Amino acid sequence: MRKKNVLLISMLMPLLLSLATITFAQPVDSYPAQAMWADLDVTAPVPNCNNFTVDIYINLTAAGMSSGANGMWAWEFKLYYESDKLNATGYTDNLPDASWDSPNSVVAGAGIEYGFNATHDRIHRAVSALPFVSPFPTAFVGVMSVCTIDFHVIYEGAQYDAPLIFAKNYGFDANLGDDTGEVIVFTAYDNTVPVVPEFPVALIMPIFMLATLVVVILGKTAWSRKRMSDIVVR
Repeated sequence: MRKKNVLLISMLMPLLLSLATITFAQPVDSYPAQAMWADLDVTAPVPNCNNFTVDIYINLTAAGMSSGANGMWAWEFKLYYESDKLNATGYTDNLPDASWDSPNSVVAGAGIEYGFNATHDRIHRAVSALPFVSPFPTAFVGVMSVCTIDFHVIYEGAQYDAPLIFAKNYGFDANLGDDTGEVIVFTAYDNTVPVVPEFPVALIMPIFMLATLVVVILGKTAWSRKRMSDIVVR
């Protein structure tokens, strides 16, 4: 009996490991300066009708900028996605510090307004420092999120890696500028978000097999106990 239980447990282990593989994913990476990337707040597939957040991060050092530059003074990006699978529901522009507060910065870009969410499959944001009143804006170096975007999954098909990209029909659509007026050369890193049905199809078979083996183990155990009881009674 002990050998049979060991055999059944050994059969269960691969299934348990497969479930762990489906449920958990690798952590989101960060990138070395000079960089911009789309950073997810999730590491597992997002079911239909659920929400997730994307932060547009930058990592910058003055050493990678033009001579005399102290830091970033302006940014712009267009993040493209597939609107038949994702719906952008909101966004927040993030400023480096209080010295950038209005009227010391100007904000532009269509965001999710004017039908862009449905017709262009993108969100467009742009911010520039504007030294209007003291204390004047401080040029930025370091790592920060320049924008936080809220998404809602509307995809009902099998698991799919929905792209979040900085270039589409018209090439690369992101820019950074320093406080001398020069362009900052950087690398943008796209991302994908795995979206799944509300109950992932990939889990159905492993769960069914796991449940079947559990029933078999419990059934064999109950049968063995009954047989031992019969022997004792005899």
